[in-house]
Amino acid sequence: MSTPMTPDREQEIRDREQAATPGPWMRKDDQERLERFVTNESGTLDINFGYLGNNNQANVAFVVDARSAVPELLAEVDRLQARVAELETARTTAAADRDAQVIAWLVKKAGEYRGLPRYRQEDTGDVIARLADKLSRGAVRPACPPVSPEDPHDSPLHHSYALGRDLPEVEPSAEHLLSEDELKRALRGHLFGGGAS
Repeated sequence: MSTPMTPDREQEIRDREQAATPGPWMRKDDQERLERFVTNESGTLDINFGYLGNNNQANVAFVVDARSAVPELLAEVDRLQARVAELETARTTAAADRDAQVIAWLVKKAGEYRGLPRYRQEDTGDVIARLADKLSRGAVRPACPPVSPEDPHDSPLHHSYALGRDLPEVEPSAEHLLSEDELKRALRGHLFGGGAS
């Protein structure tokens, strides 16, 4: 895999594109001199590729196309960079929304457990409230590792995924949900490093 382009290299390419003779560029074969050139409509560009028979057609085609292809590629770089920034903002917002929902749920549950008789509480309400407080301060973060920019499935070029077509539909099943007692034990264990039921 190639190394990512540095901002300096990108700017160098942009500067060279701006300084080059405006396009479009085209191929010109001089049958009298038996030479092949790259030129522009006004004739201010004259790049000599030498003798017509020296198999330089691919090089000429590349140079001619580069005049229009480089600006198109730079525009695509700009579009993709904007899309990546948009996706990063959306991911940050989604994570904050998710955290707010988890905190709100924990606060609600803490209130519910505090209303129970003391023998049933077993400090569960306090445990939940402390976890909510830790989440709100950023002391506890749900596992949400950053997605590697090397992951081809995270590329902006693959942003048209459809649920059911490209991504599996997942239905939550009762067997994967924690019961209240399991949740209490998990929270106690998380906050206090163990915990009896």
